[in-house]
Amino acid sequence: MNLIRGDRNRIDRNSSFYKDFINTGVLYVDKTKFIEHVCALPEERVILITRPRRMGKSLNLDTLYTFLDCTQNTGDLFRGLYIENSPVWGELNKYPVVYLDFKELTPEEYRQRFRNLVRKLIKKYLPIEQLDDIVKEYYITADFSTAILRDFSEALYNYYGVKPYIIIDEYDNLFMNSVGTSGFDDFRGWLRDILSSALKGNEFLGKAILTGVNRIAQESLFSGLNNLTVYDVFTPSKFDTDFGLTEEEAAQLIPDIEERNKIREWYNGFRVGNSEVYNIYSVMSYLASHKFANYWGMSGVMTLLKILMSEDNYRSINQILEESSGIFPVQPRLSAEDIISNSPSAFWGLAVQTGYLAHKSHMQRGLEYLCELYIPNAELRDVWKWFVLRHIFSGYDNPITKALDNIQDSAIFAELLGDFLITKLSYYDLYKDNYENNYHNLLLGMLSFRGFETISNRESGMGRYDLLVKMPKYYIIFELKIAKEEHLMESAVNDALKQIDERKYWAGLGTNLPIYKVGIAFYNKQCVVKSVLHDESKNKGYGA
Repeated sequence: MNLIRGDRNRIDRNSSFYKDFINTGVLYVDKTKFIEHVCALPEERVILITRPRRMGKSLNLDTLYTFLDCTQNTGDLFRGLYIENSPVWGELNKYPVVYLDFKELTPEEYRQRFRNLVRKLIKKYLPIEQLDDIVKEYYITADFSTAILRDFSEALYNYYGVKPYIIIDEYDNLFMNSVGTSGFDDFRGWLRDILSSALKGNEFLGKAILTGVNRIAQESLFSGLNNLTVYDVFTPSKFDTDFGLTEEEAAQLIPDIEERNKIREWYNGFRVGNSEVYNIYSVMSYLASHKFANYWGMSGVMTLLKILMSEDNYRSINQILEESSGIFPVQPRLSAEDIISNSPSAFWGLAVQTGYLAHKSHMQRGLEYLCELYIPNAELRDVWKWFVLRHIFSGYDNPITKALDNIQDSAIFAELLGDFLITKLSYYDLYKDNYENNYHNLLLGMLSFRGFETISNRESGMGRYDLLVKMPKYYIIFELKIAKEEHLMESAVNDALKQIDERKYWAGLGTNLPIYKVGIAFYNKQCVVKSVLHDESKNKGYGA
């Protein structure tokens, strides 16, 4: 079966609207089996599916909405796709759909923004003159009733004669972003009331589907809701391959085996239930640019993981980086209390559910799992390297700061910086190919994450210096060299300093501040550092 539709050379990474893909002919991977998986489970009235960001949740929900919505005639949009021959084809355009995107809610205005979303849906589905008193009051006045979704469901049923679907995207977004804030308890209580009235004991509800990144503990959001079926990343199910890119889909999308093997190395390996899938956002980004890069990592932040990063967790991440995997306690159901208390199992649970780590196996241990965790691909390995760099180099008392503070004494500076580089190189595997660019990026990361104003590969004089650091009272020019053999390191570091002078990298900086010239020679995990204060009036080569 052909799983690919549209122009393979036209990639849309930004839209989450199904119609945009079909009507414009851009590349679309047929995920309409997701519709069947939702509709063919009549006994499951409330479904929660958690997956990492950028795995296609919003597009799948919009696809489901476009298929079900009774105010549209969308059959032609699904012709030739899997769903056309599915047993659930008869559900096409049969239901009113209360589709809410909680990404639009903010901690400052969540009540008003939620009301605006619901008012748009009321206007879309119900004639204003036929609204009952409760729904009309919500629509016309500033009423913020937390029972509105239940009342709206009843009004929709009375008007259309069928029970509506409720679809909520990113249900956990505001919860996770508000943990630890002054208004968190008020928000959590409001959201619990909203969800309970809509999903618990609502006789007018046809079915509800919620998606998000994290599985929030029942007591935090779903207290008393006993009809919730959860499909998280640990739970094998029909939904395993509905999000992300499967091997079969990747084979049709990238026929060249050698290219696909490289893509697999970079972007595959995220585990859902018993399946492994590719990060679809990163694969599409690669197809758009034909360059391997850290697309997924650059599209989001790890704020909460950073908050939960303890020294024990930091050491464990380094263990995983060096040993490929490790066994850790994982909390699959996150509560605000777990996060606030900085529970180790909450850190690992968050890392797995958000997609930064994958699990090979797990066994129940009370309310936790004991899991073997690993970094599944090259992209995520890169993400963790930079995350650890940020953790190491934040603050004013780290070794690289001490080194720069002692740059006036070349011997102490060389010893401090050299010891620091030798100690830290082993964390990142950046030295393994012995390429100068690897060491360049490492040093750039160290300086930048500490907050120093650092310029890389800028033209100056008669060439390009490697790195320039602008300090309040002086400049530092770094030139890096690779020694082919250990005994050649001394010669290489002298060549680095000589190059700074011969190509006049210091030109244009002026003479108002001192300029320190620093040469560094690397050989595997070893390095030699030399520092010289530049005096332009007596410049006679490397030692001037």
